[in-house]
Amino acid sequence: MDLQVDVLALTRAQMLSEEVPESSADVALRVVQARLAQRARLTGTPWTCNGEVPGSWLRSALKLPGEVTRDLDGALDRGRLSVRGYDRVLRAAWTVSDLGGRDLPSRDDIGRALVLRHRRQVIW
Repeated sequence: MDLQVDVLALTRAQMLSEEVPESSADVALRVVQARLAQRARLTGTPWTCNGEVPGSWLRSALKLPGEVTRDLDGALDRGRLSVRGYDRVLRAAWTVSDLGGRDLPSRDDIGRALVLRHRRQVIW
């Protein structure tokens, strides 16, 4: 499993809040749009989704600027991640970006992917 997500029970205040949560239909639509973005980006390759892309290709053909990967690079340099873990975080960051409707992952997307990958340990 590449991602770890804690789903907490709603508090009474959240339950009584007038804020409308994102509907399941809206989430499903975002997933469909993210998958379409992945297919479009990967046209001409043997892959159709981020999970299939080899890390070496992510680190070359889809190389992100150093400013974006700074935290990820630091985790690798400090031995908190292996190269395999680095690649898994990159895949997750591309997915976070796709779900957000962005063309490229941002530093925040990398950070979110790091947190999702290592929910129970601090890697900074």
